[in-house]
Amino acid sequence: NLTISTLSGDKEGSKITASEIINLTVNGYDGTVEIGQDVQNFSSDNLVGLSVTGDDLVTFTATGALDPNDDDDEQGSVVALANDGDLETVTLDGTFESVSLDTNGNMTDVTIGGTVTGAAGISITSNSDLVNMDVSAATTDKFVLTGNSDLEVVTVDLTTAAANGADA
Repeated sequence: NLTISTLSGDKEGSKITASEIINLTVNGYDGTVEIGQDVQNFSSDNLVGLSVTGDDLVTFTATGALDPNDDDDEQGSVVALANDGDLETVTLDGTFESVSLDTNGNMTDVTIGGTVTGAAGISITSNSDLVNMDVSAATTDKFVLTGNSDLEVVTVDLTTAAANGADA
């Protein structure tokens, strides 16, 4: 287990790279987080940048935020989780540029809230075991849901809003 808190990411190019950690919690950090191999459970209360190079995530929980060190950041981080056969649960809130959850064969539960600012919006496609999905607390310009053959409980009572002009 590793918990990182009150670490500043205010230097240009600041990044935490983590691998071979079962439970990784990153709180208050305002730089990029790179999740490598063998990180199974990730949580963050202030995600401003993300890179996923491993494929061992089981749970992913994050609150997205604008980068306080970048006056031009009006969109937030991109969350792209794809082709991860171990991923089961994704819970998101806060501000993100886009959210893409694609071809995660064991993902069963998705909850998305907050604001997705970019024109790409939220895309949830081809997750063969996805059973429960709730995007009722989300605000986005675009929502794509296709190819998720096991869906049983779907709550899509989201708010639509124009994408941020920086993405047009």
